[in-house]
Amino acid sequence: MSTSLVLDKSYAALRSDKQCATLLVWPVTARSTFDPWHTKTIKSRIENIRAGSAVRHWAARIGVKSPQVYMRHMRTKWASISTVGRLTLNVELMDLPRELGEFVIVHELIHMLAPNHGKVFKSFMYAYLPDWELRRQAVTSPRRIV
Repeated sequence: MSTSLVLDKSYAALRSDKQCATLLVWPVTARSTFDPWHTKTIKSRIENIRAGSAVRHWAARIGVKSPQVYMRHMRTKWASISTVGRLTLNVELMDLPRELGEFVIVHELIHMLAPNHGKVFKSFMYAYLPDWELRRQAVTSPRRIV
């Protein structure tokens, strides 16, 4: 599945497929360099593609429908998922080690199978991430609140 995001048709475009992401930048007439807003926007788009790729991978592995993925700053949690399949990830998740990010994604996707944290939920967590409790401890250790 290929994804193409156009930031500004006269400025830059971001294309990705399963193997790589490519940033295409055209000659700029009005701006001589990337200003901070455009740099932040490009980084945000790359993060969305990386996160979306991980979510699609785990959704397929778990056997659930791949949800819509959104990223935003969240003050007190790493992620949330709605009953209609909207997965919101904290942008700070991209700064965590891959294993911890996977834990958060798998945790939220399993809520599509088991809505609470009961025995069924924990069974699914053990099935997909046998070391999930260690990862949970690492993720829930005190962190900076934005």
